[in-house]
Amino acid sequence: MKRLNIFTAVVASLAGLLFGFDTAVISGVTTALRKVFELSDAGLGLTVAVALLGTCVGALGAGLVGNRLGGRDTLKMVGFLFALA
Repeated sequence: MKRLNIFTAVVASLAGLLFGFDTAVISGVTTALRKVFELSDAGLGLTVAVALLGTCVGALGAGLVGNRLGGRDTLKMVGFLFALA
């Protein structure tokens, strides 16, 4: 098997792992969100859904930026923004 194929599979797996981690982090703060903002069950569900929907919208936006700037420059920019955060 080619090294590039293995590398691609590992990166894709890590992306799925990070999405799952993000979901787990959100589930850890649901009690505090409910208490601080006095959310109903529907309000809490909407809050969690919007957070995960933002991940999907961000991925689509990153694809558009990647097509315009190129993959390498986009990754540099995202890395810089991540370091600032």
